[in-house]
Amino acid sequence: EIPSAHRIIISGTPLQNNLKELWALFNFCCPELLGDKKWFKDKYETPILRGNDKNASDRDKRVGSAIAKELRDHIQPYFLRRLKSEVFNQDTEKTTAKLSQKREIIVWLRLTNIQRHLYEAFLKSEIVLSA
Repeated sequence: EIPSAHRIIISGTPLQNNLKELWALFNFCCPELLGDKKWFKDKYETPILRGNDKNASDRDKRVGSAIAKELRDHIQPYFLRRLKSEVFNQDTEKTTAKLSQKREIIVWLRLTNIQRHLYEAFLKSEIVLSA
């Protein structure tokens, strides 16, 4: 509901992770591009998953593969995909990265009184004690 002229999402591997997640990401960025959730499930998700099933028939595999290609072609203009091999130089003599290595900064903060109280209550909860 936040008004914006442009929406951009930076994500890890939505194609490999989950088709529902892919739909949700595109539904945020490009509403209506992949239809509503039910239409997307009927048109793309169900046939692709059926084709990927270990017991899929040859026909289901062909249909799933064709639908997956159709989906890739449909989203391609809106999707920038970069592989690690494209981002980092794989030459063993040159280790110059096109992008800098990931940096992590750890900042330690003290819990507030309410956070400490909630944390201690969680540690004493039945689910934690049973684990």
